[in-house]
Amino acid sequence: MSAWPLVVLSESPAATKDLAGRLAGLCASGDVVLLSGDLGAGKTAFAQGFAAALGVEGPVTSPTFALVRQYRCADTAPVATLIHADVYRTGSINEVLELALAQLPVAPKGTDPDRGVAMLARADSAGASHKFVDALVERGIEFSIGMEMRKPLRLAVLALPKTAWTEAITAECEIREGAEVAELVGLDLSHWPVGTRAIVRREEPHDGAQFSLFDPDGWRHQVFVTNSSDADITYLEARHRGHARIEDRIRCAKDTGLRNLPFGDFANNACWVELICVAQDLFAFTQGLVLDGDLTSAEPKRLRYALLHTAGRLTTTSRKTTLRLQHEWPWARALASAFTKLRSLPLTT
Repeated sequence: MSAWPLVVLSESPAATKDLAGRLAGLCASGDVVLLSGDLGAGKTAFAQGFAAALGVEGPVTSPTFALVRQYRCADTAPVATLIHADVYRTGSINEVLELALAQLPVAPKGTDPDRGVAMLARADSAGASHKFVDALVERGIEFSIGMEMRKPLRLAVLALPKTAWTEAITAECEIREGAEVAELVGLDLSHWPVGTRAIVRREEPHDGAQFSLFDPDGWRHQVFVTNSSDADITYLEARHRGHARIEDRIRCAKDTGLRNLPFGDFANNACWVELICVAQDLFAFTQGLVLDGDLTSAEPKRLRYALLHTAGRLTTTSRKTTLRLQHEWPWARALASAFTKLRSLPLTT
């Protein structure tokens, strides 16, 4: 016996709440109700009617920014707790790009020719999407994107002559032992933006590395595409490898509170994670805009010790406030310099 869908048209929020209340009376503990619709479709109104029928007291709001909200139901309700979760996420990597650009205090050169800056977007193979790359090119952002080692790339690597390989370099522009770089000049990249190039790195596997069926002569290979015109492929490869700093950010996030979630409640832990993300942003902008030397890459633990926990005294004279630091503190000058640079930064809106 086939089941036919039941279609109910609601003409007002009140009617939506009434429908939800009737449905709540049919549900039991463990049931899941999926609400799918655009913003303004009435999902929150439905949740409010559903919660009211279960005896929930107090306001019921959308959990868009809290991810999950929990409500205690009345003793006579068929369930003890109502969990309202928002599973809306970005629909594509392009939305992630827009969110990332919105966080920056400057715009890419392609969207703001007068005040914009040159930008580079790096990603692993998850970013190897034509829509994503086209969006970058449209905004004047250079790209450096990792690729999966599929058959066309493997054949192009096998076709390389031995003379095509050159020694790879480190981020400090020193020779990197056990690694070589070459450009895949014979690869068909016509379906990528004009100027796209493919560069491959081969390296000796480290201890514990996993091999694949494609590991000619014992080398491990990785390929990325870029539209940068620089002729030095060793520099481009070292620059792309810097994408691995995301692992450093994850480590720093753990050192900033992400290692353990302190609450038993999901919503409170969501707020905790949000605060960690804010702290990560503050660390990144501080190191990139106002710090110098080795402090630009210092771990959070060292920044807390050297700068953030520095003792000082505020004095006010003639309506002028002065922060006085201990002269003997090794990082006093670095902290004073950071404040000076911070005051000189232009305000952006």
